[in-house]
Amino acid sequence: MISGPKAVSAQIENAFRSMAAALKSCEYDRYLRLESQFYLGVVKPVETEAHHEQCYAALDPLGEFYGDILKSALSSVRVAKRVCRLCYLLPNIDNDLAHVEFLYNVLKNHDPDSDLAVTVAGYGSNGASIGSRYLSRLAAERRVSLIKISDSHQGRLQFLRFFCEQGFSQLVVFSVPLQLSGWVRVLGPDLVTWVTTKFELASFHALKSRVSFFGPSVVQTDTQSIWRRSCAAISPASIVEHRPATTGHARLVTINRTEKIRHPVFLESVSRILRQEPDASFSWTGRAHDAEIQSYFERSGVADRCRFIGWVDPVKTLAEHDIFLDTFALSGMVATQSFCSGMPTVFFRDSRAWVQIYETSLQEYFECSPRHVLAASIDDYVSGVLVLIRNPSVYAQRCADQRRFAKRFFLDEKLMYETHMSILREAVDKAIERGNSSG
Repeated sequence: MISGPKAVSAQIENAFRSMAAALKSCEYDRYLRLESQFYLGVVKPVETEAHHEQCYAALDPLGEFYGDILKSALSSVRVAKRVCRLCYLLPNIDNDLAHVEFLYNVLKNHDPDSDLAVTVAGYGSNGASIGSRYLSRLAAERRVSLIKISDSHQGRLQFLRFFCEQGFSQLVVFSVPLQLSGWVRVLGPDLVTWVTTKFELASFHALKSRVSFFGPSVVQTDTQSIWRRSCAAISPASIVEHRPATTGHARLVTINRTEKIRHPVFLESVSRILRQEPDASFSWTGRAHDAEIQSYFERSGVADRCRFIGWVDPVKTLAEHDIFLDTFALSGMVATQSFCSGMPTVFFRDSRAWVQIYETSLQEYFECSPRHVLAASIDDYVSGVLVLIRNPSVYAQRCADQRRFAKRFFLDEKLMYETHMSILREAVDKAIERGNSSG
């Protein structure tokens, strides 16, 4: 029996009903397509923690129901003795989106001769070739092995048979938690870890092992969940030193998806900056021009100084601008790269910006107010940008301060790998120990 969601939006409830109907009629491929559409059309467009929490919590019982279906189909599978082997699971193995690049930057430090064998699996279109260049590079260097999974119910069953028969000790669902509740249901909580690259959610009540990159290797607890945190780092090779323009610092830019840009707090902040600084301009990105963003700027009277520049090469685009404006609810990788390059970058608090991890050190490294780096309000954000535009000496000092801060906290990829992998190795070791004792 699938219990319906409580206190959710009509959009979520309608999606729940469609997916539940597909499961009850044994249309499992349709269920998987609907779940994917739900993520792309409902979850992803609103980049806030509360929204993601609401969506995933509502669908948790569907995932468990699907997990029971998978488990029943695998009742005759031979489960091998667990070995020191883990498998990352990606929503797509044929692209190099930000989360894939991030995983590459972690695993490129994995020793090919390590006793911990690492496999990366992911869904993809027909054909044996792997589309991700990052992951293919890891495989060519023998750091990982790769598996492409058919994006279907049968594909998931085949993958689970392989996982059990090969004695894997941990399934690491990386980034998007599709079917996460199902994996926990069929394999058990000892064998499943979720590694998030976004929010630390309390959803998925049966999940025990939760890992993020939002801080040093510590345990973060609340009333519902326990999160293990590892360090995060930017690849130094991805950073091009910012060379400021000789005159004027009023060319503002954000390089983000439109789902992040269209948040009203961010749009209001940009509009206020432009109204108070007539010489300033703002460039914004996206895969397609967003009518809601355009309409907001038109109503605010600043549309003539706002330019949509499409889906861009970040390195080239950053070089053509002076100040990076990060979005409100969820910070991005390019914002961190901008910050590390020395390009003045302004963040919002509680946006998962890496700067907030080391907030207590801001005063030590920055001559400006910490609130001008990590804004707690629209007023903080606007004033922080305006002083950069209007005061060349403040601008120059900010460039230098960011580089010093980044060198101290954001560039140690080896530490990122070590803190992350120590958490996963602990989960692997516990799973092996429990498997041996139960056997």
